[in-house]
Amino acid sequence: MATKNGEIIDANHALLEILGSPSIEATKAINVLKFPPLVQNSYADKFNQCVKGGITIEFEMDYKSKWEKKTTLHSFLVPLKDIEGNVSNVYTLIEDITERKRSERIQNIIFKISNAVNATENLEQLISFTRHELGKIIDTSNFYLALYDEQTNSLSLPFFKDSFDNFDSFPAEKTITHYVIKQQKSLLADTKVIRALLDSGEVGRFGTDCLIWLGVPLKVNERIIGVLAVQSYTDEHAFAESDQKMLEFISDQISVAIYRKKAEEDLKEAKEKAEESDRLKSAFLANMSHEIRTPMNGILGFSDLLKQPGLSGEERRTFIDVIERAGQRMLSIINDIVDISKIESGQMSAVYSKVNINDQLNFIFDFFKTESSKKGIELQMNLALSNDEATIFVDGDKLYAVLMNLTKNASKYTRHGRIEIGYSLKEPSKEFLEFYVKDTGIGIKNERQDAIFERFIQADINDKMALQGAGLGLAISKAFVEMMGGKIGVESDFGKGSTFYFTIPYQQVKA
Repeated sequence: MATKNGEIIDANHALLEILGSPSIEATKAINVLKFPPLVQNSYADKFNQCVKGGITIEFEMDYKSKWEKKTTLHSFLVPLKDIEGNVSNVYTLIEDITERKRSERIQNIIFKISNAVNATENLEQLISFTRHELGKIIDTSNFYLALYDEQTNSLSLPFFKDSFDNFDSFPAEKTITHYVIKQQKSLLADTKVIRALLDSGEVGRFGTDCLIWLGVPLKVNERIIGVLAVQSYTDEHAFAESDQKMLEFISDQISVAIYRKKAEEDLKEAKEKAEESDRLKSAFLANMSHEIRTPMNGILGFSDLLKQPGLSGEERRTFIDVIERAGQRMLSIINDIVDISKIESGQMSAVYSKVNINDQLNFIFDFFKTESSKKGIELQMNLALSNDEATIFVDGDKLYAVLMNLTKNASKYTRHGRIEIGYSLKEPSKEFLEFYVKDTGIGIKNERQDAIFERFIQADINDKMALQGAGLGLAISKAFVEMMGGKIGVESDFGKGSTFYFTIPYQQVKA
């Protein structure tokens, strides 16, 4: 291209492509000092420097024409001087280096993502970094990475950034993400393609409709571990085939990085679980030692006292009573160990019969009433059904064991206030009964509320009150509730109290 006073006086066809001009004649009508796309991309400033300084200027610039085509240009501005040394014309050599720069950026991104595996602290941070880097060459405003679990046929979302939706996970079936997994190849889908997939039944509606969607499968050793996807709600031309090919090219490195980071996190989690298991095992053995020795000492000690001559009838009855209580405590520990062993080995199942749940709760209420009164704790009961409605098909022994254990725990950890036991019929379906035991006891810390239902784990294994049990009761209760087709949970405010609740199907026995 040759210019005089900023006006183009000569040009070739390659320049037409770069400027988006329809003809050489139309190009000659352009003044580079006034042409908006060149002015806004600093070309005019460089041109003036060349003319005033009389020097050759070399530079690169990101150029966006009025047709919105984005390119990267490498330019030489060469001053042509007359015999007096004045710049009469400027000769310009422009090369479109968009693909070369894009390739360099891609290689740089691959290098950075590879290094980020060691530099980032966790998987979410690695994916966030990946999104940031990809954002340099593609629109990642709406971006997510889904990991695929083949066993459960579900997708988890360790990273999800979207203008409208917010998901942590979702079932894989009938999603466009799962379609990519099934096809094992990338997909660029505009509204026409998405409509065709919907009409064919290949995918269903999930989340907010977008104008264009681009997803690539992430593979490690030919096994798909997930999908990386971007979408746009405002620009149907946000992504093109070149973007699809770029993501396909870069997906191998992303897959390896994600896989390595996931494996690193899994290994760390396994290590933490192993350490926790060792700690819990030590605590459990200490608890069991305490639990067994305490009643054994009582049995042996008071048995020896019974041998003494001259004991009164009252003293003898007192010693026998202590021995009986110690024996019952020992039997309870052994029963718990036997139950958890049967549960672990799959040798236990629910045995259904007719049970009146009001009778069970009344028995438990009467059982704990005297003890609660001695401690100054108010014991309350709430029965939601009449006796006729309260006769159901259920495993009565397991239901009784769960209610007994929850009430016993409430009594153990409540020093003042009240304990309430009861149940309600869950609305609106009325297909489940929800039992609860509510107390004003010591409560459970948030970080321990899930752990307490695991084997051998108590709310605080370092607390002295935790030594008053083997840590099996809630694990057994959870297993029993699940055998009966229900779920168990807890809501607790540390220092103020807890509410344990569980559901079972309401299978009423008709009169």
